[in-house]
Amino acid sequence: MARRTTIARDNPGLKKLCQELSPKQVKAVVEIAAGSKYNQAAEASGVDVRTVYGWMREPAFKKAVIETVQEIYWASVQDAVTESLRAMKVASKIMKKDSARDRDRLEAVKIVLAHSSGWKERKIALQMEALEARLQSFNNFEGEENEMD
Repeated sequence: MARRTTIARDNPGLKKLCQELSPKQVKAVVEIAAGSKYNQAAEASGVDVRTVYGWMREPAFKKAVIETVQEIYWASVQDAVTESLRAMKVASKIMKKDSARDRDRLEAVKIVLAHSSGWKERKIALQMEALEARLQSFNNFEGEENEMD
């Protein structure tokens, strides 16, 4: 939850976009982008769910949702990469440590090799996931909009 509150602060473009929105709209944007349903976003921001559906028709609001989804996604990816690199450093130290048991050194080698191979494929997969997340946010809007009819 702490990560949600820093998204707009960390991205100047998104911060500017959120300045065009009311505080209740910004709260709804963050909730929707984090995966909440429209009724949950409405409750969290203190408005009726029909208001959220109306906001989703506004270009600035919709753009803020899409950009926030991307920010949340890439922040998560960045966190995962950072933790993976930390793990790789530990494995690399174990691998090079003469006093480590052979079994531990062998496991460290396996970890380093497993994580170093296929990096390009993982990068492509992450990019595809980001595109799918954007598409899903559009599909969610269209599906929920049809439910209101």
